[in-house]
Amino acid sequence: MILFIIVGFLPYLYGEIVRIPLHPVKRSDSLLGLGATYFKPLTRKWKYEWNKQNTSTSEQLINYENLQYYGEISVGTPPQKLRVLFDTGSTDTWFASRRCWFLDIFCWMFSFYDSSKSSTYVADGSSFHVSYLDGDYSGFWSVDTIRINSLEIRNQSFAEVRSIFNLDYLFDKCDGIIGMSPSRISDDGSIPMFPNILANGVNMNPIFSFYLNRENGAGIGGELVLGGVNPKYFKGDFEYVPTIQNYMWTIQMLSLQINGINFCNICSALIDTGTSLIIGPNEQVERINSLLHAFDNFGRNVIDCDRIDMLPSIEFIFHRKKYILKPQHYVVKVHTSNSFSLKQWYSLYQL
Repeated sequence: MILFIIVGFLPYLYGEIVRIPLHPVKRSDSLLGLGATYFKPLTRKWKYEWNKQNTSTSEQLINYENLQYYGEISVGTPPQKLRVLFDTGSTDTWFASRRCWFLDIFCWMFSFYDSSKSSTYVADGSSFHVSYLDGDYSGFWSVDTIRINSLEIRNQSFAEVRSIFNLDYLFDKCDGIIGMSPSRISDDGSIPMFPNILANGVNMNPIFSFYLNRENGAGIGGELVLGGVNPKYFKGDFEYVPTIQNYMWTIQMLSLQINGINFCNICSALIDTGTSLIIGPNEQVERINSLLHAFDNFGRNVIDCDRIDMLPSIEFIFHRKKYILKPQHYVVKVHTSNSFSLKQWYSLYQL
């Protein structure tokens, strides 16, 4: 099971709960062909309880190779189904557009949103451009209805991406991204999806939570719960840690240690569901890789698979609580190579 713990400030209030289960994808024998996209880049304690009286629906998310987790949504009227990445590291929501550049190879690879087939589409037309670690994405802004199971989000702004300058995206399994950062306004001035849900009078608590299942072939790849938590996937109480930025899920990390060696003395850490990487300053990452006897292989840090059981655990300390990451949890097998990934805790986010 997977479990990060993130911060909240208010007690649990009853309201509508939307559950989005994650669908697993059968693991392939090799990840050798995957590009860098897959490796991209509280002082008060409350006990949360599951309210069985609340309305809840479920939609499955997809676990792709323990590296990416997707959910199925629909956009427009009648609904057009798309698979999306719910990204806590992004403020923007965007989908691949049917109006993509004809000569762009990604135009032939994915499912698309087609505004001409939606009766609830509202044109915006202002330009959109975003740069990630793995490439540039450009298009224009639009407005339409988004549905997540039974939850209907009207007049939601999002970008239609027409061109992607990133060959690694061809290996991706999603048709877009839904930004889940805590910011109540995106870079273009529009309202992100979750704040828009709360602003439109939905009886929902201002929290959401993630469960990510590492077991390939399992019936459930994981779950995103909007408006609550699912006690089926955790034991004990949550540890609350305050965010230190208003626009990102950034928290204070007191320490990061390996074999008693400290690599962080009160530093900031971003909890990001949009990446499979643990990312840090070059100098510290090089020290960690040296300690783990990892080496660079075309931009990925790899080790000998036979050495996994000999690797040390990594200790993260957030708000006086220690979280231990064993090597089986931060190493992902990629054919005969490995990369590092943090996927061991249940995460709770509160606006």
